[in-house]
Amino acid sequence: MKKLLVVAVLLLVAAAATPWAIGWRTEQLVRERVAQVDADKAAQVRLRIDSYSRGWRGSDAQISVVDREGVPLVRFAAAIRHWPFASGGPADWVAVPEFGSVVHDALGPWGAKLPEVTTHTQLSWRGDVHVRIESQPFVRRVPEVAGGTLEIAPLAGTVDWRRDGALAYDVAMPVFRGERLRGGRAGAVDIVEFKDVQVKGEGSLGTAERRWNQQGSLVAAAVTVTEAGTTTFSAATPRLTYSTRDQGDFVDVQLAFAVASVSARHALQDLTDASIEFAFAANHLAKGPFGRMLDAQAAPAGPGVSATTPARGARAPLAEAGYDLLRGSPAGDVRLLVKAREGSVDVKLAWAVDGQGLEPKSRIDELLQRVDATLDIRASTSLVLASIRGAGAAAAGMLAPPGRPAHVVELPDAPALDPDAGARRQLNALATQGLIRLDGEDVATTIRWRKGGLTINGQDMSMLRDLARGLAGR
Repeated sequence: MKKLLVVAVLLLVAAAATPWAIGWRTEQLVRERVAQVDADKAAQVRLRIDSYSRGWRGSDAQISVVDREGVPLVRFAAAIRHWPFASGGPADWVAVPEFGSVVHDALGPWGAKLPEVTTHTQLSWRGDVHVRIESQPFVRRVPEVAGGTLEIAPLAGTVDWRRDGALAYDVAMPVFRGERLRGGRAGAVDIVEFKDVQVKGEGSLGTAERRWNQQGSLVAAAVTVTEAGTTTFSAATPRLTYSTRDQGDFVDVQLAFAVASVSARHALQDLTDASIEFAFAANHLAKGPFGRMLDAQAAPAGPGVSATTPARGARAPLAEAGYDLLRGSPAGDVRLLVKAREGSVDVKLAWAVDGQGLEPKSRIDELLQRVDATLDIRASTSLVLASIRGAGAAAAGMLAPPGRPAHVVELPDAPALDPDAGARRQLNALATQGLIRLDGEDVATTIRWRKGGLTINGQDMSMLRDLARGLAGR
């Protein structure tokens, strides 16, 4: 009987002590993850524990996400539950993020009040963090803006942060809509609306060595801009993607943007049912200097220096890393393709740098001798003519006098010039000079830079190069 009583007492003591022990282990895991981010040189943010009060069933903690200079971006007041009161794992907690002044100031009057977001966080036994994000519907009048209204549909998303530093995120926002009165006039409303926005990606946070395999995307079902009651821009399925790929001693970087069914008005050139594709790629970037460039660019600006520019002390490492990067002989290409009812435009740029034997701090002339670049441009003649007419009309509107005094005697107007004829004369003049080619229904040009020499459509245009150097004082 006594043995049973002793066993029962020991079990009760163990049961009572277990939540406290779990709470101690939970605090250790949280502090380990914070230290892990501090050791990550590539991280653009840091974590900071402002306070941590451990109890028996749970703990109270305040954790902040700060930038590299320690300025708070988001603050979480977490009421942590310990196992067995937590729903899986050693602990979980619910917190409502409080955005810092940096976020509010960046958004101006629109960010004075933002929707209340709730985060549900679960901590696994091995230290993995899973966060579920949600919010309630949000509609707010913005009194600082005439007729200003901000509407954000409920957010939903997840963030998974593994113990090894792997990070994955997926956040969806069904509707984002902002509107205001145009110039304060009643009835003239400007509206910007995004539908079914999704941000997702895979990367890393809290790793000893920089991980180069990253990818992410921002996609929306539709974007609409309305000015004074008239839809001036609409697009379906805009998609922005980026990725970096580890290639041993080198890394490749890609950035792409694509959108379908674009319609735009009130520009130099109207577009109807257009598709737009933009792609940028930089390959064979040496990891070491590229990483140093990123670190120097993200270095704290210091007091009195804008955070958007590198600190003075970071400029030298940034320049040195740039020369080291060129010595790796990088190459890349850029592509812009626009197709619409009114015509099409196709722009291609391919470039490469021969960095073998490049000396540190070489003169710009020597650098240019090592660059090989080709720019190909092709556009529908009808689209080019319409753009020239639009530019001419815009310039005429800017230069026209506001009005004539009543006492001025007006002479009969001169015969109006044919805008199409004038535009075609400009194209023919450019073709005569060899700057463009009239190729069937298209206008095209090929510009080549090779070892310091410039050609346009196969013709030597070194005089333009020399003129540019003279204007630049070189």
